[in-house]
Amino acid sequence: MLPLTVWGLALGQALLISGNILLVSVTALIGQQIAPSPALITLPVALQFLGLMGVTLPAALLMRWLGRKIGFLLGNIIGVGGAILAYNALAMESFALFCLSTFLLGMAIGVGQQYRFAAVEACQPSQSARAIALVMGGGVLAAILGPNLAVWSRGFFPSSEFIGAFIVLIGLYIFTMLLIVSLPLKKPSAA
Repeated sequence: MLPLTVWGLALGQALLISGNILLVSVTALIGQQIAPSPALITLPVALQFLGLMGVTLPAALLMRWLGRKIGFLLGNIIGVGGAILAYNALAMESFALFCLSTFLLGMAIGVGQQYRFAAVEACQPSQSARAIALVMGGGVLAAILGPNLAVWSRGFFPSSEFIGAFIVLIGLYIFTMLLIVSLPLKKPSAA
C-alpha cells in the first residue's frame, strides 16, 4: 500500500492539471478577444509554456534548499497571484497584464511538475514506479475535471465570460495549498 502522502500528491497533480486544462481551454479565446493584433492571439499561451520551462530547474533547486513543502506552497502562491492578475487583466481588458498573468500561471504549473519526485521520496524504493504512476495518473481525473470546470465557470460574470475561470483557478490553488500543508513532505536529498 502506498503512503497517504503519495495519494495526496496524486490529488495535487490532478488539481494542477485540471487548472492547466482550464487555462489552456480559455487562454486563446481570451487572446482572441483582447489581443491588439490577430498575430498576438496565442502569445499568452506561449508565455504560459515559457514560464513553465523557465521555472523547472530553479524550482528543483529551491526545493532542495528550502524543502518540498515550501517550494510547492510558493508555486501555488504564484498561481494565486497569476490568477488574480488574470482576473484584473480581463476586468481592465489589458492584454499586457493578461500575458504577464499567463507567464506566472505557467511558473506555478512548472513548480507542480515536481510532485512525482516528491512521491518517490515519500515511499519505499520498491514502490517508486507505482508512486510515479499514481501521481501521473492524476491527469486522468484532470481530463474529466478540467474541461468541465472550463464550461461550468464560463459566464459566471456577465461582464466577461472568462473571469469565472480564474476564480475557479484561485480556488484550485488554495485547495492545493491546504492539501500541501497537511502532507509530511521530505526535503529532497542532494543527488
